[in-house]
Amino acid sequence: MIGYDQAPRYAELIRRIWGEDAEILPPGLILEIDRPEWGLFKRELSWTTGQLTIAASVANNGRFQISNPVNSNRIVVVDKMALLTTAVGIVICTVDAPVAATPAPCLAFDTRLPFAAGPGAPTVSTISLIANNNAVIGGYRVAWFATSAGVPVQMVLPKPVVLGPGHNFTVYDNTVNEQLQGHVYGYERPAEPEELVP
Repeated sequence: MIGYDQAPRYAELIRRIWGEDAEILPPGLILEIDRPEWGLFKRELSWTTGQLTIAASVANNGRFQISNPVNSNRIVVVDKMALLTTAVGIVICTVDAPVAATPAPCLAFDTRLPFAAGPGAPTVSTISLIANNNAVIGGYRVAWFATSAGVPVQMVLPKPVVLGPGHNFTVYDNTVNEQLQGHVYGYERPAEPEELVP
């Protein structure tokens, strides 16, 4: 594939869609705005946490966390959320907060991936966690959003958060003693070695 020697995931996409004999990118195709069903051929997997619920805990903040496991050799991107709180308030988004509990694999949006019996859905490497055991907003803050009492609110991060292996993204309910429900969305893909160091 001419011009894609250093980008094997794009070369793989082009070979799978246009055949092994394709030597150049067909006119009119822009690889980063391609069709969602082609993401699998680049090994780019869209995911959701599925519905998360963390119970109210007296004097503590509930939180959801997305984690890229330490040895994943993957890049995880978090870009959207849909959250539901009991009262009007705010949620605070941070990076590299203390690790939460109850790890579970995130769910793949692409049903062509292998089915996992535990969650009853295809899964990815990205992990979701929950906790309600402290009243400290941990990690460095990257965004915050207003919530509406009893109404799900869609939230798009100002810029997607990119997690290398061993890093996490956390959504804190700023109101203590409140149940937090929601979904977090993003995608993951394998990382080339040079992508994991600045």
